[in-house]
Amino acid sequence: MKHAKGFTLIETLVVLAIVAILARYAYPSYQKLIRGSRLSGQSTLVLTSLYQARSEAIRRVKYVTVCPSDYGNGGTLSCTAKSTWANGWIAFIPTTANQVSSGWGTATGGEVLVAQGKLANSNTLTSCRAASCTATNAFGYLTYDPNGIATVDSAPNLPYMCFLLFDSKGTAVVNGIEVQMSITGRPASRTTTSTTSC
Repeated sequence: MKHAKGFTLIETLVVLAIVAILARYAYPSYQKLIRGSRLSGQSTLVLTSLYQARSEAIRRVKYVTVCPSDYGNGGTLSCTAKSTWANGWIAFIPTTANQVSSGWGTATGGEVLVAQGKLANSNTLTSCRAASCTATNAFGYLTYDPNGIATVDSAPNLPYMCFLLFDSKGTAVVNGIEVQMSITGRPASRTTTSTTSC
């Protein structure tokens, strides 16, 4: 008489216990990997937008402005408050001198080059125009001139111009990413743990 082969209840419970222990220790690392990958992708969106804005300014010999906007989410074609970069942004070619100097509004016919929607996972993106990043030191728009030089809020040659991008759970889970513009306007990124400095 042949006996049926299979797992006993004890063997099954032992395997489940081992899987549970491994999952307990592997999940935080997996979560960190996923969040870090998402943050890296979002920093690439910021960098790509800035590179495109700068290259178009040089190529077309025109001013190109980047500002926070909900246009990419189906909102109006205009800039929003300087604290709302995480809700999306646009890069556009202004059509009037006022748009160049103020950075606000494209409803009068400015050509939109980039329309980015809201960042996923409620991640934060803040702008900073000083060594100490506070709400007062945030900037509302960034403009590239035809030479590719960046100014923020019409202030040229600032030593500090950056964006700080952080996961919604903060640096306890994954380091943030700083996207910084040099005085010549070239953007670059690096990891950071500081939420208050550029």
